[in-house]
Amino acid sequence: MIFRSCWFMIFGIVLMACSVFSPVKTEYIKEYMVDAKTFGPHLRKTSFKTLAVSMPTAGRIYQSKEMVYSVRPHEFNYFAKNRWVEPPMQMLQPLIIQALQSTHYYKAVAPASGPGRYDFLLNTQLVDFYQEFCEGSSVFKLTLRAQIVRVSNGKVLASKTFTVVQPAPFPNPYGGVIAANLASEKTLSELSAWALKY
Repeated sequence: MIFRSCWFMIFGIVLMACSVFSPVKTEYIKEYMVDAKTFGPHLRKTSFKTLAVSMPTAGRIYQSKEMVYSVRPHEFNYFAKNRWVEPPMQMLQPLIIQALQSTHYYKAVAPASGPGRYDFLLNTQLVDFYQEFCEGSSVFKLTLRAQIVRVSNGKVLASKTFTVVQPAPFPNPYGGVIAANLASEKTLSELSAWALKY
């Protein structure tokens, strides 16, 4: 009887030790960033104009770090184990500024932060920023609306919508990240070239 009790005690200790020292399965969330290398057309002539770039606005679906995807029209979902390091608008604003600065057209390009003296304001709205899956492949869709405002009188000088549908190299979240960077490069290149007309 004593032997049996000791045996059960030893067996229980061994089980506890195994459960304590066994590896813990952790669900890791992968984070990605849009850090596209953006260069606008380089102009030799620099104007004396200054430009402020406001933080892009977006609908509720793009206001978090969640990565959005779609498998059928009008239906959107979030990847469970993949997300952006920042909401898309926060990743795009510094890239817009860099693209415009690289043109050397404006005397200064800076983020719009409260009252300041600048000539023009660039407002943007993120309309689409998601990966779409269809028949074993996927694309990334980026749509950005932009408008240039003359600060002195609040007049909208021009507005334009830029849309890029970029094929993804792989039908998975990482493929979408690669496509998102390529789509951002194309969009910001077109945006900066357009902004030089005003």
